[in-house]
Amino acid sequence: MITSNIRGLLSKSRSSKNIMTETQSAGNQRHKSSLVETSETTRVATYSKSFCEWLAGLIDGDGSLQVSKKGYTSLEITMGLQDLPCLRYIQNKLGGSIKMRSGVKAYRYRLHNKQGMINLINCINGHIRHTSRLQQLHRVCQILEISVTYPTKLDTESYWFAGFFDACGMLDYKISDNNTKPFLYVKVTHRLYDIITLFKNVFGGYVYMDFGGNGRYVWCLESKDQLLKFFECVNAHKLRTSKRKKFFLVSEFYSVIDLEAYPATPQQSKDIMLKKVWFNFHNRFHRNLHTDNCLNRINTNLDNNNKLVAFRPQDRPALFISNKSMDSLRKIVLPYMDDSMLYKVNSISYRKAIIIAAKKKMEQ
Repeated sequence: MITSNIRGLLSKSRSSKNIMTETQSAGNQRHKSSLVETSETTRVATYSKSFCEWLAGLIDGDGSLQVSKKGYTSLEITMGLQDLPCLRYIQNKLGGSIKMRSGVKAYRYRLHNKQGMINLINCINGHIRHTSRLQQLHRVCQILEISVTYPTKLDTESYWFAGFFDACGMLDYKISDNNTKPFLYVKVTHRLYDIITLFKNVFGGYVYMDFGGNGRYVWCLESKDQLLKFFECVNAHKLRTSKRKKFFLVSEFYSVIDLEAYPATPQQSKDIMLKKVWFNFHNRFHRNLHTDNCLNRINTNLDNNNKLVAFRPQDRPALFISNKSMDSLRKIVLPYMDDSMLYKVNSISYRKAIIIAAKKKMEQ
């Protein structure tokens, strides 16, 4: 009798919990499959449509959905060192872990807990377009008992383009052989022709085959009118990787071109100020944010008494360390430096360093 009464109470409490879940506000039921029918009803987090489309595009380019031999599902996204903030952004939304890959200058984001994967699938379901990724989605949905939704036709308002560009796109400028005037261009590179044509069908441009490496299809956009249309749709506020910094400089690029401050023009050869305008723009456009962050961190550890500058025309950032900071620098690096390299921090003379190196070579 006692056992039956307890079972009755448990069944009532579960049914009441389900009723409360079903009567949530309409704003919290944005996605069609916000509740997954499993042995026990699970509440699933909801995300904005823009985030779902952007994340699906990023996974189509740089991610993979996996199912282990034991039936555990997971998501992995691998990106370069400079894009760690982007992975942090995803981690804050979905959870998961980020680790640096050994032997490779890259970070890997991984999500593998069941609730997190349910949230992820309900987020990207209906936005995945990569053929292999769709197959992976089918396998994951089969494990999690979620029905697969196929993607609809893309338009210029879709954030999927921004996500895929974060993964496989690039923005740069070049100077052609016949013309000294620089021009901007946008490229997206991928091995699947069907994915590349999605950009061409919406934004124009042309597609060609790059036979370097394993051979990939490249979508390219060079016309100013088509570029402005692309920048309007895929602007810096939609991007999450380090590529967004160049998008903030697009309007400045056209201003510099209008001033004819680019190299090899008669005006620039006479005007020193125009040379400085182009040099400063070139340095900021090609600056490596990851390197800057590392140098700024070093400068902070050395009491901020040093100057970070762009060194050489190739824009190699350099940190000039003042005499005030040399003592702090020695304390940090001396335990890890080879004896023959101590002259670089003024601990020994260069001549003595050569003698030390010669002795080590003879001992070997």
